[in-house]
Amino acid sequence: MTYHAQVERLDRLVACIEHIGVGEVVREVERFGAVERLTDTGLVLIVNPQTNVLITGYAATVKQLCGIYQGQKVPQYLYKRVQTNSKKYAFLYKM
Repeated sequence: MTYHAQVERLDRLVACIEHIGVGEVVREVERFGAVERLTDTGLVLIVNPQTNVLITGYAATVKQLCGIYQGQKVPQYLYKRVQTNSKKYAFLYKM
């Protein structure tokens, strides 16, 4: 994990894992020089593609989810999960 993940965003990562869980990676896209790994719980993990080191992680918003699918159809279960996360765990988006 990077310093950013270990120190600056550790509280957010821990809260996301405690409340929504990690789940299984369902989609990976390379954007902005990093790999975005989306899990079936709606968690986004940003990883360095060369070192496979975790840069940061957060709960996806609907807009971010659609961006990860890049114009392709988003699976309904995942869309609903992200909507539920955003309502039930709104505090995660402020961390």
